[in-house]
Amino acid sequence: GEGFSSEARLVFEGNAAEAIRRFPANVNIAVALSLAGSGFESTTVRLIADPSARGTRHSITARAGSCSLEVAAAPAPLRENPRSSALAMYSVPALLRQLASPLRLAG
Repeated sequence: GEGFSSEARLVFEGNAAEAIRRFPANVNIAVALSLAGSGFESTTVRLIADPSARGTRHSITARAGSCSLEVAAAPAPLRENPRSSALAMYSVPALLRQLASPLRLAG
């Protein structure tokens, strides 16, 4: 299912806290979503290895009551380090700028 090849296999399924302990190099999205959502213990992570995949793909489902939001992202690899993504390279400086800026209230 979900667009994976017949060679795909489930490597891990569990909460984000365990995924972070076991796969620290592969769960930056899970960490961010856990912090923004319901926490590490109640965020579910599935890691799937698919040898026929053309790079990394993140499938994200957020649920609140009977509503759900599904998003898929396929980050481009960073040219200087193909094991990382270009998205990560731009996200860290943006976060640091946001943390250094004065507090802004909506409205």
